[in-house]
Amino acid sequence: VEMGVFYDVRVHLAEYPEDMDLRAPVISMGIRKSRFLPMTIQQRCPTSTTEKGYTLSAGKISVEGTLNKDVFYHGEDIQVIVNIHNNSQKTVRFIQVSINQNIDISLINSTYSIVVTDLTSETGCPLQPGSILQQTLVVKPLA
Repeated sequence: VEMGVFYDVRVHLAEYPEDMDLRAPVISMGIRKSRFLPMTIQQRCPTSTTEKGYTLSAGKISVEGTLNKDVFYHGEDIQVIVNIHNNSQKTVRFIQVSINQNIDISLINSTYSIVVTDLTSETGCPLQPGSILQQTLVVKPLA
């Protein structure tokens, strides 16, 4: 028997906080948090990668997010390893990681999403054009 909750880990980048569009994450990946899981499960490190271009600016920002494992237990820290290659003309001033809980309600054919926790980091920022940053951010969903 396996019971659990499914989450999305989202990483957003913006030059200024007011430029952040939380409806359009730069990267997003799903994870599950289980209450019971057999010990024989094979662990993998989920990874998601994307590039973001800008309309009036040359170059792109490449962002990769990796989790340290696939399955997390309630109350356990989640390490998100973020790699950013800034090949654009923009400056990255901060990084935001959020954990979103998604619920599918099949009885009424509806979905519900809520931010469980988020973290904003300015460590390693500002990230100038042509720079590379690798950072591990730790978040802990308690819901």
